[in-house]
Amino acid sequence: MSTQAISNPDNVRLYQVVYVSAASDAALGGDGLPCLLRETRQKNASVDVTGLMVLVDLAVIEVLEGEQGAVAEAFGSWRRDKRRENLFVLQRGPIDGRRFGACPMRVATLDAVAVRLVGLSESVRNGRITRDAVLHHRILGLIDELAERAFDNLKTALLT
Repeated sequence: MSTQAISNPDNVRLYQVVYVSAASDAALGGDGLPCLLRETRQKNASVDVTGLMVLVDLAVIEVLEGEQGAVAEAFGSWRRDKRRENLFVLQRGPIDGRRFGACPMRVATLDAVAVRLVGLSESVRNGRITRDAVLHHRILGLIDELAERAFDNLKTALLT
């Protein structure tokens, strides 16, 4: 992923994991989503992890960023969470700076007609996501766009 990163003044070695999973109906329906977001934000804030959650139908794309051990801890807890299934890592590795600011978890929702992600939910549910390089590329491109928007919004807020 190549977009502008927010500076890393403490020179902490930062790490990022981008993954996709299928959420259960219970995880996103009724009080499920607010509860999931509250838990995610609390867990991430407690270990200084920031990131992005993109909801597309029942598919969840997530980016976690922070110190490598903290990201591994946050990711491990979600990997064990029964509200998610078919979790698949798209990308992981060191990064130069945080892309999603100081927010423990930004959220974006997209409806299924988002052309680049048509079929994402089905692909994750049936396990085809592991073999779909075109879909991987589309997801990572979307993350880049959302990171650019977050960076532009932060820049605008700082300048006003």
